[in-house]
Amino acid sequence: MSHQPTLARRVMHTVLTLLVMFGATLIGAPARPAKAQTPPTPLDLMLVLDGSGSIAPPDFELARRFARTVVNSCLFVPGSRAGVVEYSTTARLVQALSGDRGEVDLALRALLQSSGMTATGAAINLAQSHLTSNQRQGAKNVIIVLTDGESNTGPNPITAANAARAAGSELFAIGVGGLVNRAELEGIANQPSASHVFEVTDFPSLQAALAPVIGAVCGVPVVPLEEEEPPAADVWVVQRLNPNHGVTPGSIITVQVVTTNMGRGAAKNTRITMPFDPAKVRLIDASFSKDAAWVSSVVTNSLTINTGPVGVNEVITGTVRFQVFETLARDVALGERLSFVWIDNAGSGRGKSNLPVLVTAAATDNRSVYALTVSPGSGPAGSRFTFSSAIFASNEAVSAWYNLPDASARAIGSFAADDDGKVNLVFDAPATLAPGVYSMVIYGHRTGFAAVALFTIAP
Repeated sequence: MSHQPTLARRVMHTVLTLLVMFGATLIGAPARPAKAQTPPTPLDLMLVLDGSGSIAPPDFELARRFARTVVNSCLFVPGSRAGVVEYSTTARLVQALSGDRGEVDLALRALLQSSGMTATGAAINLAQSHLTSNQRQGAKNVIIVLTDGESNTGPNPITAANAARAAGSELFAIGVGGLVNRAELEGIANQPSASHVFEVTDFPSLQAALAPVIGAVCGVPVVPLEEEEPPAADVWVVQRLNPNHGVTPGSIITVQVVTTNMGRGAAKNTRITMPFDPAKVRLIDASFSKDAAWVSSVVTNSLTINTGPVGVNEVITGTVRFQVFETLARDVALGERLSFVWIDNAGSGRGKSNLPVLVTAAATDNRSVYALTVSPGSGPAGSRFTFSSAIFASNEAVSAWYNLPDASARAIGSFAADDDGKVNLVFDAPATLAPGVYSMVIYGHRTGFAAVALFTIAP
């Protein structure tokens, strides 16, 4: 009876046959050294990002994520560095050349869009200047320009690109959308255009361009970003009244409700509650700078505004008008803080606006600054003065300084208003201050309001 060889016996037979055939090579001949692999050339890569006003904030977020993925991938080339230039009407260096992937990514995640015009030539010049001043022997200089249009201010971008090429840089151009000038892209980029110019129809399509761009620029595959928490919105609501200090009974008050998102993520909606006293004013109407914003409800003593989506750096302005009743006496306080909540992909947030200081008066009173309370109003050098105000937004960052009689200024520092928008600054006047009249200024960085008080250093 015949027997089929087992799998193990067949494998052993094959191995022995190979040993017989190649025994001299495997055993008797000296081993040949493996061929050395040529290491890739390190890159000094400058990303030049268009931040002009024609790019919507959500689209700028997509461009920023594209840039982050390019950096995350290209810095896997050993010894490479990356830097970032953002531009609109002017160009600015956001991140100097660095080989630290985390450092460059942090700069890109914190990058705020500047808006304005499109100075592509100035941005290329700045990127090349930074490459030149940080030139390394053996490194390849590369500039990637990403834009949604064409240059409309500043130096000619093709002239700037030619100068960068003459200095030894290789340039790539990425155009997004239907307003891109193809001839300008080709003039910016190196030849051949097929491997140096990339066009996509819109910003969401940048994701599909990652592999071709990273392959052409860095010669490496795409390295996806690690999962991270959704970027959060940071919404501020400021109300600006006209008139802002005194209004005559029977007159109309115009309240601008300005909603701004200063965060890294978009808000899905912001709901603003605007209280008013029906015994003092009558609601006339409301209008908005964006169609999605609207008054969702009006009750006896308040109205509710829903802004709809608020993109990164987006500003939505509502204009609400009230008429002051003619029967009101003098010095009646008008206006209250607004409260608001917003929802975003990271969760939600809430806040309170600034407090108006408007009162009824014999005549209309508009002023560019607000009064700061001081106690005492006078004292010798070395005295302690206390300054206070409640006009600021909840938890708003403020800066303080005082002006000397000779008009020079001395900084005190920055701090934050409390949850009710109040500040309380205790100031110990230096013993070296000369007698005279001084002014203390506290400035809010979100409202743009300045509160001022005079104080005297007595002889």
